[in-house]
Amino acid sequence: MNYGLPLLEKRTESIVRKYCTFEAKPELFSDFSGHKVCKVADRLASRFPVSNIANHSLKSGFCFTNEYPRAFNSNQVSLAKTIAKISETCLVNERKVSIITGESGLLSCIPELSLVSKLIIQVDCDPVLLTYIGELIKKISDTSSISTRKYHEIIKTSLESLKRRGCATDVDEPGLLKSADEYKEAMGELHCFSSQRRLEEFQSALRECHIQAIEANYFSKEDMSSLFEILVEEGFEVSYFNISNVCEYFHRFYVMNPFNGLVQGMESTAYIRRIPLTIGAVCAYSSLLSGHDHTDTCTKNILFERLYQINKSKALSDVAMYAGKPKSVVNDLISACIELAKVDWIEVETCIDTLRLVLAHITKDEAKTLSHRVQDIEHSLAENTMYNDQDRSEFINITTAAVSAGFKQSDSA
Repeated sequence: MNYGLPLLEKRTESIVRKYCTFEAKPELFSDFSGHKVCKVADRLASRFPVSNIANHSLKSGFCFTNEYPRAFNSNQVSLAKTIAKISETCLVNERKVSIITGESGLLSCIPELSLVSKLIIQVDCDPVLLTYIGELIKKISDTSSISTRKYHEIIKTSLESLKRRGCATDVDEPGLLKSADEYKEAMGELHCFSSQRRLEEFQSALRECHIQAIEANYFSKEDMSSLFEILVEEGFEVSYFNISNVCEYFHRFYVMNPFNGLVQGMESTAYIRRIPLTIGAVCAYSSLLSGHDHTDTCTKNILFERLYQINKSKALSDVAMYAGKPKSVVNDLISACIELAKVDWIEVETCIDTLRLVLAHITKDEAKTLSHRVQDIEHSLAENTMYNDQDRSEFINITTAAVSAGFKQSDSA
């Protein structure tokens, strides 16, 4: 999905989506530690209300997941394979929840998610997207037809519902229908409109679990700390986590979290590392911007290293493009630092953000090699008119801080 820019406007309205009525089926929800699933959902809704969408427009160009093979990406992109992994985990436990990002194949995976958790937390910073998906699901829960005509009708009437609420959406309706059809075809038998049986499975799963949409940002320390604290306080762990390709937007992380110099480990995964994952959690992610498009799953012990390596790969690819060099030339953080010091045609902030990203987890060996190239970097910066004196100083401060951090990290390891 295309993760939107951080929402700065005041959140004005809480939209609590209860797709099933807990009071009507109390036997489905057992107490533990004095809490019910619905209480936790209410806490989340209170802390992360979805904004009133009046005068808002859709930030993302993707109302549905785009994690499937298409003309411009790899056959290794397949959310359908990810969904299949969910069924391989253990059976549902009231203490387990799922966290998904944006749509994340929600119209195709609710039956599987209901097998591993009673609570599905839908995270995004775009209130229009969250509201739209909520409208879709409510309408799908009431339909009995799987015809293409009915599918298109639900897509369009959900869009009209946004407009009635004052949403300033300029979504291209024909384009949205085309995207919806491509999504349905790509998901095959998993999609809720693929067959009558699948629709019934989808609707049955909706009656057995709760989907709570929350307007939150993975790049916000406050948001992530609050989310994880609520889960831990209520005794929940995350059995399925789909971060999509959010972390590839690392420049936006640095826009939201400005600082001087270098803070070791300060990159786009920084605030999600405290997520309370179960031992056997299915961790799903994708790469759609690095040049090596793919979706995959992994265990929690290697998730954040994989996400960082994807980001680092994207950053190296970006530097090669900025420098007009083959990717084979800019293939490590040393060459990236050297080339960034020479780049003279893009915004300085872009170079600085990229520098921070590639140096965020520097090793001792890398620090040793980089320390021998600092003078070369200083020389390139001195000749580069794109940088003023303050920018040059910041670039060198980041580089020398990384060298120091690399040595200290390894010495203490």
